[in-house]
Amino acid sequence: MSMRGSPINWWKEKRQSSHTGIPHANRPQTAFPWNEDRDISKIVEQAVLAAFESNAFKIAVASQVDPAFSRHQEKLNQIKTTNLNLESTLQAHVEDLPGVLESKVNEIHIPDHSDELNEIVSGQTRFLKTFETRLSALESRLEDLDRKTGDVDEAVVNADLRSAIRFGEISNELQDRNTTLNNSIWEVQRELGKKTDALQRRVVGACEDMGKSIRASAETIETM
Repeated sequence: MSMRGSPINWWKEKRQSSHTGIPHANRPQTAFPWNEDRDISKIVEQAVLAAFESNAFKIAVASQVDPAFSRHQEKLNQIKTTNLNLESTLQAHVEDLPGVLESKVNEIHIPDHSDELNEIVSGQTRFLKTFETRLSALESRLEDLDRKTGDVDEAVVNADLRSAIRFGEISNELQDRNTTLNNSIWEVQRELGKKTDALQRRVVGACEDMGKSIRASAETIETM
């Protein structure tokens, strides 16, 4: 790839054209003019494209791709050969399969269980009849229990009514007796009050008589 127009050659040319006879202040700049028409990105792009289009790059790529392609092609051929062998083997087994299946099917013996099935059905019928009989007996017992429960409920209700009536009678009788007892107690208290008043009057009269006797005795003693 040609290096003409590259920054390095441009810098060398500028360095060679600058002599000591030129004043130091007016020496040309050695930096690459990045703002000129020769853009560095275009230069790099051209260099890369030239490298990709070179024969050396093509030879290097071919040297890496061809062996890998050959190996893949060899593996593909091996797979095809294996598939062909497998297909032939399967075809041979498929051709022999009907005869093998027929012999195996002929060897299968299906026993006759009709007698056992008939016995099972008859046993189920007997079981259903027995179960139905027991259900009928249980239903009759439940009806009897319902009837007895109804009788017990009626007896309990009647007993409750009798108990309530008897309780009312006893309550009324107790109330009457309480009233009679209160009246009797009031009469006794009244009679006892009368007797107490009479006794108090008698005591007061006796005390007065005793006082009179004491005073009379005192007067008699004084006169003596």
